Amino acid sequence: MEVKNLLKTASAKMLQLNKANKEHEKRARATQLIYKQAELGYVEVPRTYNELQQKVASLMNQDLTVVEKAIEITGGEISLGTLEGGSSDNITPEAVFVNAISDQF
Repeated sequence: MEVKNLLKTASAKMLQLNKANKEHEKRARATQLIYKQAELGYVEVPRTYNELQQKVASLMNQDLTVVEKAIEITGGEISLGTLEGGSSDNITPEAVFVNAISDQF
């Protein structure tokens, strides 16, 4: 009888550890996806630990395979638009500053 109880206890503990391991693996995947999205310019890099945890929690509620596939399909080729029909490649922070202060004077 004691051996059966030990086996049940060991089995329950193994199931609990397996579930916790899957949770940690999913959290690690979600964290990687957040930084991949930031790398591709879809979202900003989390600036605080709390912000990172909120974004991870948000992704944990989603199917990460679908999110990964969406990132793979778009592959960083998403266009967020350009200013005044031109290319955004030649717009520097200095140009934006000069333009902003020239409107005031």
